[in-house]
Amino acid sequence: AVGDGGRSLGPYQISESYWEDAVEHRPSIGGRYEDVRKFEYAEEIICAYWDRWCRDGSWEVRARVHNGGPMGARKTSTEGYWEAVSSRLQR
Repeated sequence: AVGDGGRSLGPYQISESYWEDAVEHRPSIGGRYEDVRKFEYAEEIICAYWDRWCRDGSWEVRARVHNGGPMGARKTSTEGYWEAVSSRLQR
């Protein structure tokens, strides 16, 4: 999957800057940006990103940071994303 006008890849819509942040934080992950198209690799990237930017965050904080970057939990623009994620978690 490609989203954001080609700026995000894979099932979790990871941008290249997100990937760079995660790999910089946890270099042992290695790989190439294009690898975020694979579920397992993308999930490693997400966990490293969360470890860097919201280590003790709730699921809401994590979802909003995933969507809006390191300060995403403070952005009103990520509230709708959290609502969508939250509704799926409650099913």
